[in-house]
Amino acid sequence: MGMAASQARLLTLTARKSDLEFRAQQITNSEMILAMQTEVAAKEYSNAMSNTKYQVNTYTSDSDKQTVWADMTAEQLFGVMGYGMRSDNGEKITLQNYEELLANGDSMAQKIQQSGMVVKDENGANAWTKSTSVTKFFLTTVGGGLLNADGADTSISGDENITTTYDTSDDAAAQAKYDQKMARIEVKEKQLQIDLEQIKNQQKACDTEIDSIQKIIDKNIDRTFKVFS
Repeated sequence: MGMAASQARLLTLTARKSDLEFRAQQITNSEMILAMQTEVAAKEYSNAMSNTKYQVNTYTSDSDKQTVWADMTAEQLFGVMGYGMRSDNGEKITLQNYEELLANGDSMAQKIQQSGMVVKDENGANAWTKSTSVTKFFLTTVGGGLLNADGADTSISGDENITTTYDTSDDAAAQAKYDQKMARIEVKEKQLQIDLEQIKNQQKACDTEIDSIQKIIDKNIDRTFKVFS
């Protein structure tokens, strides 16, 4: 191989090696992105498995007073339990006085209406909605506005008839979603590892050929200088 051909081949191999290094860096970046996606998936899974819900203490009957914990809804808390919210003038807001307080411009009654906690039943009468999310939102954003069945101040954190427990209703869905995400990430990781291994083999081949070409160039240079020495 002549000097010019060797030099051209060396330049081609050098460019090829630079391209392989760039591709290897891209794969490394992709692996970092997958690592971040794994962290996000794990965090979402952890949050879903550790989320909580409120429950209220109800009874099977007035005679035996057997404790039964039920998911807290406006219907359970304000209907079955007889709790209420404090109005602007300190009065307990119930279904009986709700419309009157609302007509008088009571701000708490207005918030209850805006949140959708009170609805009309099939007979057109006021009824507490069964929406759990509205009840949670309202009770966690309106501090000190909760009154128990006796009309005394209470709160979701200090009332013995209200408790917080883990919500396991979405655990199966969270597990399936997490497994699906991790399976996709694992497939991508394996493909990236295969691609990276191929690139490393090609880099080794380039290095070997570059060394070989460099030796040929060195020999050509050595012979050329000997002619003129």
